Amino acid sequence: MTRATPKGLAKYATTYGETFRRIDAVAKVGESFRVLDLKKEAVRAAVESATSVKALYDSAVADDYVL
Repeated sequence: MTRATPKGLAKYATTYGETFRRIDAVAKVGESFRVLDLKKEAVRAAVESATSVKALYDSAVADDYVL
């Protein structure tokens, strides 16, 4: 199975982010969930340059998602 990076959602957040309170991308990594806050410019930049979805969600730009 191929995993898609959230590049499209990051572009959407760049264009329409001011309309929304939150734009998040959530993924299960191991036994926990991680979240990317796409309202943050640094997160969108990391998404654009990402070569691996796993590395992106394991990086410092992702936070733990608490259910």
